[in-house]
Amino acid sequence: MEELLGRYRGRVRPIGRLDRGSEGLLLFTNHGEVANRLLHPRYQQPRTYLVWVEPPPTVSDMDRIRQGVPIGMGEWSGPADVKVLGPKGGALRVRITLREGKNREVRRIFRTVGSRVNALRRIDYAGIGLGGLPPGAMRELEPHEIAHLAQVTGVEL
Repeated sequence: MEELLGRYRGRVRPIGRLDRGSEGLLLFTNHGEVANRLLHPRYQQPRTYLVWVEPPPTVSDMDRIRQGVPIGMGEWSGPADVKVLGPKGGALRVRITLREGKNREVRRIFRTVGSRVNALRRIDYAGIGLGGLPPGAMRELEPHEIAHLAQVTGVEL
């Protein structure tokens, strides 16, 4: 990571976080206002995950997730876009898009409906996709991706 991030001046910080049991896309920036507009719930930037859960949530559970569910500590998840992708191994594969980024929110959502998250991978953040980047690999954003982030954040880059 040092070979890519070390050459940038100033404080480089991650956009969001992934817990120990998660994998996938992390964005890094040294631009404070871009970080704020990507992270702050007021800006509603979408975060999309592939999730493997068991037991499979019911149709009713999925409808509840779409509306928002209590996730503990007096918090509720916001409305979510959820699509069942089908069985994978012994689990159900689901794509879920959230817009707030609460701590461990995906796991807390599925726990509320009685399912356990076996694996979680963030595949998109604010319209920047993971694509085929293998685990542990890094790359710089392409010019069109930087232009996209400027557009969705309203910050000139």
